[in-house]
Amino acid sequence: ATGSDSAGVADAMDRARGFFQAGRDREALDELGRVLQVNPDNAEAHLLRGRVFERTGEYDRAIEALKAATFWDPKSVAGHVLLGRIYAFRNDCGNAQSSLRKALQIDPSAADVQALKRTVDTKCGG
Repeated sequence: ATGSDSAGVADAMDRARGFFQAGRDREALDELGRVLQVNPDNAEAHLLRGRVFERTGEYDRAIEALKAATFWDPKSVAGHVLLGRIYAFRNDCGNAQSSLRKALQIDPSAADVQALKRTVDTKCGG
């Protein structure tokens, strides 16, 4: 990638974050699509797509995006936590517990990991 490409990616990510925070999901997805065309291994872009799809209730697409995020960044606590949350919500206990285990290996004391543990324990049994 040329220097201008990486600057463009950074700008698009900034815009995508802003749109996401403003609840402008379609615009966020448009920006993230541009980022991923140039930079398909951008874990943060996949993670943010997962957040948008979680918020819009498109859980299959959220899972797909979050799996990509955790593939490109296996140490992404946020990616594993979001995946675990969606799996638990869908009563997919095997995958919820698997995501929880990965998150616990990375950062067992993180508040969102502990919150996921409580959710998974409640939904799926400890």
